[in-house]
Amino acid sequence: MLRILAKTLSQKSQKLWVKLLDRLGDLWCSIQTTNCRSHIR
Repeated sequence: MLRILAKTLSQKSQKLWVKLLDRLGDLWCSIQTTNCRSHIR
């Protein structure tokens, strides 16, 4: 399933999704401060 999605998505789309997921991770980290310690970049 993920492989098919990755193939259909273009390079730009993949980069966009990576940025979006990264921001969502930061948002989740800021909401739950306890997870910030385990959240390593």
